[in-house]
Amino acid sequence: MDLNTPITEPTIVIPRPCPNCGTVVDGKAELIEIPHWKDVAFLILDCRTCGKKTETYKSGHRVEDKGERITITVNDKKEFRRRVLKSETCTLKIPSLGLEVPPESLGGKYMPLSNFLAHVLEDVKTSSSGMTPQLRQWIKTFRDFMDGKSLPTTLILEDPTGNTFVQNFSAPDVDANVSTEYYERDEATNKRFGIES
Repeated sequence: MDLNTPITEPTIVIPRPCPNCGTVVDGKAELIEIPHWKDVAFLILDCRTCGKKTETYKSGHRVEDKGERITITVNDKKEFRRRVLKSETCTLKIPSLGLEVPPESLGGKYMPLSNFLAHVLEDVKTSSSGMTPQLRQWIKTFRDFMDGKSLPTTLILEDPTGNTFVQNFSAPDVDANVSTEYYERDEATNKRFGIES
């Protein structure tokens, strides 16, 4: 068995209101165990009334004692094949591109890094008011990055709840291209998550 392939438990049906039209829909939830990490809930909602479909991953665990900052050293395009579970509280940063993607932009997702980058590019294009020369140049720079033309660089995933996962290509040994720094949350962040300092 591939040690990085999630193990899925039986599906649970949970009635939930559609976030788009309010119709109560039978949402589906599956508990997925990610090897070398923890279990997460995979939530699916498919509304036949308005056509809205959402897929979200949520950690089945509490907020961890410390926040975490995961740095991926991207030396070649192979790094883009890493599977990442970005929690709904995680910010994605690529300093060399001046890019910072807030948690609410992508929500909780589990997919290869290349798919995240494709989502980011599409979000930038659709949320912009017009195609200015500066934006056109930034998109070209971003595509060059995705094509491996501006490597090496670093990609940072910062999650104050400590519930973000990056696939380890060397598991169970240490992955030389991934480092994790744990940090104390400030008082304002603790209050945001209902944690007493």
